[in-house]
Amino acid sequence: MSNDVYILGAGASFESGAPLMNNFLDVAEDLLRQEAFGEDAEQIQLVFDLISELQIVHSKAQLDLNNIESLFGAIEMGIILGRLTSTSTDVAKYKNALTTLISKTLIKSMMFPFEMKSGVTNTPTFSSSKTYNFFAELISKNIPTSSILTFNYDLGIDLALAFNNIKANYKLDSSDNGFKLLKLHGSINWFTNKNYQDKIIKFLSIEDANEYVRHDSHKRQHIKGKEYSFDINSYLSMFRANEKQDLELVIIPPTWNKTEYHGQLAKVWESAAKELSKAQNIYILGYSLPESDSFFRYLFALGTISKNRIRNIVVYNPENTGETEDRFRRLLGLATANRFQYKPLKFSEAIDDIAKSKGIKFDSKNGWIAI
Repeated sequence: MSNDVYILGAGASFESGAPLMNNFLDVAEDLLRQEAFGEDAEQIQLVFDLISELQIVHSKAQLDLNNIESLFGAIEMGIILGRLTSTSTDVAKYKNALTTLISKTLIKSMMFPFEMKSGVTNTPTFSSSKTYNFFAELISKNIPTSSILTFNYDLGIDLALAFNNIKANYKLDSSDNGFKLLKLHGSINWFTNKNYQDKIIKFLSIEDANEYVRHDSHKRQHIKGKEYSFDINSYLSMFRANEKQDLELVIIPPTWNKTEYHGQLAKVWESAAKELSKAQNIYILGYSLPESDSFFRYLFALGTISKNRIRNIVVYNPENTGETEDRFRRLLGLATANRFQYKPLKFSEAIDDIAKSKGIKFDSKNGWIAI
C-alpha cells in the first residue's frame, strides 16, 4: 500500500460551517452582535476595539485588519516589541482575546448531530458533518499507511474519526498508538496550565467529551433540530474543577513567528516532517499556501528530504484564477513538478476524486466499495 498524506486547510472545514480566514472576523462580529458569546463577549469585544485603534494609529503603514492571519501576526509582533498601539503595552490581553474569539467562533459556527452510532444502541454520540464523515470513512480504508496534517483549529475531522471508531493520535508525546492526526497550529481541545513554566500540552479527547455530554445533557446547547454546538470549552471545565488548573488554549498563529511555541509543538512538527518524508501521495485540500506562510514552505522542503519517490501531489482548491496553483508550482522542485496536479474542486468533490483514483466509490447502502 502507498503512504498517503492528507493536508487540510480552512477550505476543508468551510463546508462544515467554519469561516475562512478572510471572513473569520466578519462572522465573529455578527455573532457578537447577536449576543451569542455570553460571558465571553466582553473579552471578544477587545479584539474589535483593537482593530478600531489600529485603523487610526497605523495611518503610516498598511495592515490588512480584515484578515485574522494578519491581525494575529500584528499581535505576535506587538508581543516581541512590547507595544501594539501608542497607548497599550498590555499586548497579552489582546492575544488571549483573539484566542477566545477563534475558539468561540468555531464552536458557534459548526453544528454537529448528536446521534446513535450504526450498530450501537443506547450510546448517543457526536457525529461530524456529512462531508467529514465521508472523508473519515475513506481514510478508514487505508489507516496503517495514512496520516493527516491540518492547519485547522476546529474539531470537524476529530469528531469524524471518533464517530468512525478511529482513535486519533495527536503525537503530543512519543506514543505510536492510533491514527496520526497532526494539528500543526494547535486545537481548541488542547490546553496548558498557564501558571506552570513547563507548558505541557494536554487535551480533552473526543471520546471523553462525548461521555461527559451523555451524562450531563444540560451541558448541550440545543441550536436547531438535532444539531448542537460541540462546546469543547464547556467540557474543559471538568479539568479546571478536577485539577484546579488555569487553562490556556493551545492556538498558535498561522504566521511567521512560531519560535515561542517550539517547545510545545516540536513533537507534532517532527512527526509531520517524518510523514512527509515517507509520503508517496500527497493530497492538499482547501489550503491556498498564502505568501505569509513561510512555515509550511520550510516544513514541506525539509520534510520531503528522503530517498522516497513522491508519485503524486494533488492540490484541491476551488480557486480557479491560477494564483494558488502558481504558488504551489513555485514551491515544488524538479523531481516533483511533473508529479503535480491542481484541481479546482471543493472538499466534498475532492473526496470523490481521491476515491475514484483509488478504485472505490460511495454506495448509499454499503459505504465505500470497489468500483
